[in-house]
Amino acid sequence: MDTEAMKKILSQFSDLNTIAVSFLGGEPFLRKDVCELAEYGHNNNLITQVSTNGINLGSMVDRGTAAFDVIVISLDVVDRELYHEIRGVDKYETVVDNIKAAQELSEENKCNILINT
Repeated sequence: MDTEAMKKILSQFSDLNTIAVSFLGGEPFLRKDVCELAEYGHNNNLITQVSTNGINLGSMVDRGTAAFDVIVISLDVVDRELYHEIRGVDKYETVVDNIKAAQELSEENKCNILINT
């Protein structure tokens, strides 16, 4: 679904007095417009949440804004080697760095970050 269609749906949710929307399933940050959509939802009085593995969280950090009200990050383990074994990619440090950067943004933008293990 393209960006404009998604914005139309978010507007409809807002018109129906929906409280919150969640971006989840697969990896939401693979969608290049996910931050734009979250900001649009937020500007339309929707609480926005995303569930992510944290690998591509840097795309939000690079925008310089916490586009989401709630960020849920799945971090399977806190050991780099075991993370690589479970995930099949050596991205543990990337995820940890992205979490730290997102925390800094969250302090400025009142965003809640939850880490699932």
